[in-house]
Amino acid sequence: MCDKTCGMQQLINHLTQQAVHSGADLDAAVRAVMGYDAVSMKGKKIQVEPVAAVATPDLGALLDAALEARAAVVRQRSGLSLASYTS
Repeated sequence: MCDKTCGMQQLINHLTQQAVHSGADLDAAVRAVMGYDAVSMKGKKIQVEPVAAVATPDLGALLDAALEARAAVVRQRSGLSLASYTS
């Protein structure tokens, strides 16, 4: 049986694999669950509230890790390394 850490790692791995091709779906899902503010084309403010009892700080940290892992995979597949961004 898997503990909480193992389960989170499995989720990160799954989200990373699913989001490698585009990432747009994962980004949109994260925003939909965690909430966001935006300005529409006509200047009206759009505010999407976080999903109650789901958008916890732990989930936010997990999703941030998944987004970073996806970005690292995309950079790796495109031949760019993290070192090229930090040097």
